[in-house]
Amino acid sequence: MSWDDILNFFSSIGWSDKITAVVISATVSYIVTKKSIKDSNYQEKIKNLCSRIEKAEELGENYWSQKGALKPLERKIVSKLGIINDDINELNSKFLKRNNVEQKMIDFRQSITGGLFESGTRKDEPGRIAQIRESASRLRSAMKLC
Repeated sequence: MSWDDILNFFSSIGWSDKITAVVISATVSYIVTKKSIKDSNYQEKIKNLCSRIEKAEELGENYWSQKGALKPLERKIVSKLGIINDDINELNSKFLKRNNVEQKMIDFRQSITGGLFESGTRKDEPGRIAQIRESASRLRSAMKLC
């Protein structure tokens, strides 16, 4: 429905109906604007979430390409994964549930922090990098907006 259609509608009705129509139109406009802003905020949060996933992916790849204990990097990874998890919980939409994002987040976390993560005897595991990339890709893909 275009604004011309709405104006034609207003001109075809009486005065009291015009006041009612203006109130209804203003209400609809308010709701549409509010929903548009909400959708915009949701998309911005998804975009930020995707950036965080990419950063965690890079940190995980860096970590598993090296040997031994890397405490500062381990703390960064754990922190980044916690923030990602909090973001997913905050979004907590039917869309994310329908696409099983929570399970994909668990898989992503496990790909990075599994095995000998945070162990001083840890060896580099280049094969784990492929697992991290694959799980990160599945997680981003499940959100369909990344």
